[in-house]
Amino acid sequence: MAKESEAYSSSMPKSIPDASRSELGFPSAVRRHFGFLLDEGYEIEYEQPTRVRYSRGVEFIDVFHGRASYELGVEFGRKLTLDGEIVEQQFPLLSVLELKPTQEVTVRPLTATSAPNVNRFLGELASLSRYHALPILREVSDPFDKISERVRQAGEALRDSQLAARLRGRAEDAWKRQDYEDVVLALQQLEQEGLSSLTQSEAGKLRYALSRTQNDAGE
Repeated sequence: MAKESEAYSSSMPKSIPDASRSELGFPSAVRRHFGFLLDEGYEIEYEQPTRVRYSRGVEFIDVFHGRASYELGVEFGRKLTLDGEIVEQQFPLLSVLELKPTQEVTVRPLTATSAPNVNRFLGELASLSRYHALPILREVSDPFDKISERVRQAGEALRDSQLAARLRGRAEDAWKRQDYEDVVLALQQLEQEGLSSLTQSEAGKLRYALSRTQNDAGE
């Protein structure tokens, strides 16, 4: 599946890919498969050998062909004003589809290095966008706000998971060194910050480490 992410960027691409990419016929294939967006009120804002943007007001849809990865994809986004500057908030197709998790729809990685595959895979992405993503954007109130919140929560969960792993590693290393004070500090932080419940083994090590540090303090 395509990875879930949130990105902010300026309003125009910063570089143009090598002219040889035009041999793959990406822009013309995009126009052929994504022409339905014109009926939805979108217009082509710009067209390049590896990226075509459709825009409607502050909303936009980017169809892209990775410059280095050759991965095909679709991103949905909007323009926002932050600190007086216009920036873009973009989300992959998967993030839109996940607003309705009951739908059994899969977004698979699509890499194309030939014109036939570019045409074929863009057809798949266009179908997902037309029959699944756009209806979700119409039906869900404030869809981009909801996606942004999901991304924020996922980011926090990932950071908590990473911190919990570091604390567990620190506690284990301290246990091997018989540094019971550091064992206590690491496991108590893990528990008190609600990052994770202690395992039975960790709870036992914490009790033992506490007794050792208390005995050492009383000597």
